[in-house]
Amino acid sequence: MHYNDIMEIERLRYANVSPAGDSFHAVRAVFRSTGQSEVREHCHDFLEWIVVLEGEARHYLNGRETMLRPGQLVLIRPDDRHGIQPMPGGMIDFVNVAFPMEVWDDFVRATGLQEAAGEWMSAPSAVYLELTPHQRQTMTMEAMAAVRSYHNKPTRLAFSQFWRAAAGALAEHGDSGDGSPEQPLWLRNTQAWAQSIDTEELSLDTLVEASGVSFGHLSRSLKTHTGLTPTEFINGIRVKRAAYELATTDRDVTAIAFDCGFENLSYFYRRFREIHGKTPRRYREEAKLSLPW
Repeated sequence: MHYNDIMEIERLRYANVSPAGDSFHAVRAVFRSTGQSEVREHCHDFLEWIVVLEGEARHYLNGRETMLRPGQLVLIRPDDRHGIQPMPGGMIDFVNVAFPMEVWDDFVRATGLQEAAGEWMSAPSAVYLELTPHQRQTMTMEAMAAVRSYHNKPTRLAFSQFWRAAAGALAEHGDSGDGSPEQPLWLRNTQAWAQSIDTEELSLDTLVEASGVSFGHLSRSLKTHTGLTPTEFINGIRVKRAAYELATTDRDVTAIAFDCGFENLSYFYRRFREIHGKTPRRYREEAKLSLPW
């Protein structure tokens, strides 16, 4: 089953994806803005993991526009509506692993993740996870192994290694590792959503809307679990994007600041120095010196 087939289907059934009734379906997909231009919005009666390998694309999910970027793991649940569109002149390379509800239920019981799985399934939106470098390496390896296994012998045993890695990454994501209280799923999803969208769309209003809670509840929860206010959290994302642009392009600093959501240049300089301990220009100079010849 390929995405060319999905594009004409409003609600896809697992029986259409895997007529033979395999335990899972895995495919590596590469879409470019030329040629195969998009996956039209659709939903389905099964679950799927998306592991983003390279490139970027707009991800339309349950009426919201987010971004798919390398190192993301996304769990799409039954009846989540989503579509994918590569950026103009760009491409997106990802692995999609689909499986029916009964397989999900069996693995959840086998791994003792009933409580966590209940949170994942009842969350307001699909689960986004920004993988750590180690998790990204593991998930890439297991995702490609799942694709090879599917084309060879798509058994539950072959699928189990991938599923354990994906579920383990999600479980690790809920453990801060520093003794602090576990972040609620809605807050983890809100942070992942904020990191996945374009900075011009990120504001206090959109952050509150995406969280599904009141501003006061969001503010208290962010402070408890990250030590940041909502404004500090947003500025951190904007500065991170600006730092990437400074290190990888020759664009004007002012243009970068404005594109990353800073309307006041002096405010941008203050926030950047607070986080990186140096000016944007100095950061760019040092970044270029560190690049290999």
